[in-house]
Amino acid sequence: MEKQKMAKVTMSLEAETLLNSMVVRTNDGFTGGRLTKHDQLSWIVTCFAENYFERNIDRIRQDHFDRVTHLENLLKRVKVARHKGTEDQEAETKLKQMMDNSEKPKERQQKMKLNQEAS
Repeated sequence: MEKQKMAKVTMSLEAETLLNSMVVRTNDGFTGGRLTKHDQLSWIVTCFAENYFERNIDRIRQDHFDRVTHLENLLKRVKVARHKGTEDQEAETKLKQMMDNSEKPKERQQKMKLNQEAS
């Protein structure tokens, strides 16, 4: 077997516990070799990349979605566009939708009532 270059990886304690249990399970009854955590993790990442990654990108993004980061990135897009003298309609629309969705139902009703009265 060819010697590979190594890289270090950090992970959550929960992930390490799961990885350790996978290594134990893989080595249990395996007489043809011995897997290390590095071997197991390398195999998992390679296998996942080849067989599962593309169809799980959206799920990964959903599982790691951060509303504040999303808001900050939309604001950056709007600021950059304004600095260039243009508009980013998509970012502005998303910001407006986020603001509308974040209002409390009572506030939204009061706002709608005021708008109707002003008309």
